[in-house]
Amino acid sequence: MEILDILKVNKLVFEYILNLDDVELNQLLNGVKVLSLKDGQVIKDKLTDKKRINKKVKGREQKLSKRKSKASGIKNDSDDERLEEVLIKLNSVITKEEAHEYLKESGLKVDELKAIAKKAEIFIKSRSKKDEIIDKLVQGTVGVKIKMKILTEG
Repeated sequence: MEILDILKVNKLVFEYILNLDDVELNQLLNGVKVLSLKDGQVIKDKLTDKKRINKKVKGREQKLSKRKSKASGIKNDSDDERLEEVLIKLNSVITKEEAHEYLKESGLKVDELKAIAKKAEIFIKSRSKKDEIIDKLVQGTVGVKIKMKILTEG
């Protein structure tokens, strides 16, 4: 790899980090958020996610469906973004009590809580009740973070 290519990548990363707000930057520094590399496709000198690119089928454009499966409890992109924000907030909370209170007061339905658990890779039984799902979410996010902090410090 040439130095020019490395400088271009550095520029991309720095521009991305400079556009983060203070909360996101702190989450990145604390390990709540991570930078990831996704496969993309170059279109007009911009790197974009393949999912957002229109698919061409037999000479005509066919847009990819924005609907998620009913099983996930997510109906559209705005719901998905809202659930992502809840997960980010949940990961930024420090105590289990705060996380539990936040989820109780958020007004999320069981399907939405299950979708958040799926995003966080937390196993939830299909017949779990709302309180059980909230407990699992708190334990799987804040609880794990507390345990890791204890293990690394002690």
